[in-house]
Amino acid sequence: MAKEDIALKVWLSDKVRFADLFNAVLFDGVQIIKSEDLTVIKGESVTVAENKNTSKDKAIQRYRDVIMSWKGSCNLLVLACENQGEINYGMPIRLMTYDGLSYTEQIREIENDICIKTGKKVDIYYSEKLKETPIMPVITVVFYYGDKPWDGAKDLYGMFGNNIKEIGGLLEKYVSNYKINLFEINNMTDFSRFKSDLQIVLNMLNYKKDKKSFKKYIDDNRDYFSKVTKETIVVLGLLLNAKNIFSDIVKDGKEEIDMCLALEELVNDAKISGREEGREEGREEGIRVLVETLTEIGMTKVRIKTLIVDKYALTEEDADRFM
Repeated sequence: MAKEDIALKVWLSDKVRFADLFNAVLFDGVQIIKSEDLTVIKGESVTVAENKNTSKDKAIQRYRDVIMSWKGSCNLLVLACENQGEINYGMPIRLMTYDGLSYTEQIREIENDICIKTGKKVDIYYSEKLKETPIMPVITVVFYYGDKPWDGAKDLYGMFGNNIKEIGGLLEKYVSNYKINLFEINNMTDFSRFKSDLQIVLNMLNYKKDKKSFKKYIDDNRDYFSKVTKETIVVLGLLLNAKNIFSDIVKDGKEEIDMCLALEELVNDAKISGREEGREEGREEGIRVLVETLTEIGMTKVRIKTLIVDKYALTEEDADRFM
């Protein structure tokens, strides 16, 4: 797993952000899930499938990005988040497998509890104890942050094509569907349903193609961006396609870092401005701000020079001029 993906996983593992994400996606921002009612549980799901052709059983193992249990109005619920930077065209089947493993694991835990309490081995699937013991519902949200609009299937039927419509649509009566709860950052305009710093960070993406609006947004939220944690910096780099710039900044020893200047440097990058006019002027200003920012955080001149030469394809003479 790439370090950026790990950073996003850690970032969303914060209970306040996790609750905020699910409240926004599932309940339109109504504060149903409270962070204090969440418990982090392991993201690994393992089940053992019997192999009738050999004497060995096969273990099926899947790792989920973030998963928590919620003790709320419906007693217990399992909430899981899967991060996606690229479109997974098999996502309905992938999540159906993940959720199925989560349910299977719950049943295995019930079986283990019975064996421990009674001292006897039982086959839980044929025990009335399973009928008497409710399992927890599982809800998974796909956190998609890629630039390309999601054009993959959003449910199992979407992967069937015309096959599901055969026989006059009668198959739909017998073939169960399975939908995914997709949260597509770049297809969202109203972030008011978020109550945590998810609102500030995700809403920022609405302005990244207009340098004037982007700069104003950073200025309006300077209090937040002036005291950013390392995890948030890596996530910002991931969401803004600026991983190379921000990766060196997080090496600084400070717990909180002022990102305002670095973000303003991105304003002058062609990917952020979305305009060709004034591109060269913005490029030079961007290099200047980047040099200032990296100097302020203590990076050596040799490292700064190497970075701007590589990033902006500068000659040694031009790099010295900017330095």
